[in-house]
Amino acid sequence: PALKKKRIVILDRYYYSNIAYQGAKGIDEKLIRRMNEEFVVEPDLVFIFDIDPKKGLERIENRKKKDKLFEREDYLAKVREIFRSFKGEKFVHIDALKSKEEISKEIQEIIFPILM
Repeated sequence: PALKKKRIVILDRYYYSNIAYQGAKGIDEKLIRRMNEEFVVEPDLVFIFDIDPKKGLERIENRKKKDKLFEREDYLAKVREIFRSFKGEKFVHIDALKSKEEISKEIQEIIFPILM
């Protein structure tokens, strides 16, 4: 409904996550992409937050609320490799080791000119 009304829609994951996570399990990335592109709306902009898998796992372990760890470092390295392969104008790769403030500023500098 929001897209039909020409509203801005922000998602925290999209089919690119499916491509990365399923592709890292050995499922054909091109097949996943084709299956999704048959019915999804193509986004105008995609932010990919890049972090070394070891650092990402450390962050999860250091959270106050402990999540169960299902991913392993080698699997996450494959996921990261696939995310890093997404290229083009709509893909913005962000260094997730930066502070929240730095990341927020970087994103604002990209989206504010588009929204104005």
